[in-house]
Amino acid sequence: MMHSKHLLAIFVLICLVSCEGSFKEIADEPSSSGFASSSSGNGSSSSFASSSSGSSSKGSSSSNGSSSSEAVASSSSSSSEQDSSSSKDKCEGFTDSTETEHYGKPKKQFCDARDGQKYFYVTIKEQTWMAENLNYNASGSVCYDGDDSYCKEYGRLYDWATAMDIDSSCNSKLCADSIEKVNHKGICPEGWHIPSVIDFLELLKRVVSDLTIIGGPGLYENTTAGKYLKATKGWTNCGSFGSGSYYLCEDTYGFSALPGGLGAANYGYYVYSAEKTLGYWRIANENENDEHKAYSVYMWNDEMYTMLSNPYPKVNMYSIRCLKNPEPD
Repeated sequence: MMHSKHLLAIFVLICLVSCEGSFKEIADEPSSSGFASSSSGNGSSSSFASSSSGSSSKGSSSSNGSSSSEAVASSSSSSSEQDSSSSKDKCEGFTDSTETEHYGKPKKQFCDARDGQKYFYVTIKEQTWMAENLNYNASGSVCYDGDDSYCKEYGRLYDWATAMDIDSSCNSKLCADSIEKVNHKGICPEGWHIPSVIDFLELLKRVVSDLTIIGGPGLYENTTAGKYLKATKGWTNCGSFGSGSYYLCEDTYGFSALPGGLGAANYGYYVYSAEKTLGYWRIANENENDEHKAYSVYMWNDEMYTMLSNPYPKVNMYSIRCLKNPEPD
């Protein structure tokens, strides 16, 4: 008679061969704009043409996305879905919208039901943004240089597919049909979404009146927006007026941008750089002209500008700022 352990082994082998994971597929058709997806908070559509020309004035991101994407892409970002029924208990007793001082300004908080993380948020002229970098421990996300303590202040870093909560293969292929055209949730908390180019552009318009197109249609920078958006602490040699810091970080609107640095993909491993001097933030839009790249926003400690950047490799690890979904009409 066959031993019960043998039967169990046969059953496990059959399950491993026959059971396949399912991935989320969204039936929306790809956007016809140059940016492969656009999720404007106000439902407006993008008319920008994408461009891979031009480069950052401080090009610290790796440009070898095609050679490194397969080696360093996370195994699957779909594991960010957790049992919400049990995790809701982690927010028990928390009063939503509790107001507390944050970087010298009174701000409200909300609790992420998935893990009990609490985030400050701020409303800037009808847009409600997280005032902290996302720190949700999704499969495939990392702390800067593997240092868990760094995540507590600066949040975690995410490749594009992990941020979008789609299959990791999307780091090396176009996946516009898997991205919601408006308010793509990704790994943001319920009721929040990964901002699009349009969303960030609207933020810059709310902060400053002048935007400069650089490097091609749809790439924008402003020479002073960074001063108004960066936190007064956490940046190297950057603080508010009168603080004695060499560079100005005024945080006028309470957005409190923080420099989480980046992890640049480099042939199978990550090179971490720009600790406390540079912040890169994920955008939902990928580049239609290069399946290995997506768009982002960045700020430096020693510059006052904010730039909607040229596309960089999807496998690079950047921070995330989630944007709250607009209230239905």
